[in-house]
Amino acid sequence: MMAAQVAASAPAVAAPTALEFLAFTLGSEEYGVPIQYVQELRGYAAVTSLANAPAWIKGVVNLRGLI
Repeated sequence: MMAAQVAASAPAVAAPTALEFLAFTLGSEEYGVPIQYVQELRGYAAVTSLANAPAWIKGVVNLRGLI
């Protein structure tokens, strides 16, 4: 009887909280961003080149009517 009373009054141990990440590859490197920082996922859209832009800038995309 005493053991049942002790077990009933003992605090429950919480299960560890699972962390969620958005994982992606950029070039040859892999990254992960905590999911709470992700606002939206979008597919790849057509890129419009920019004249006289450095080689590391691929271009611009139209996002909801805004470039």
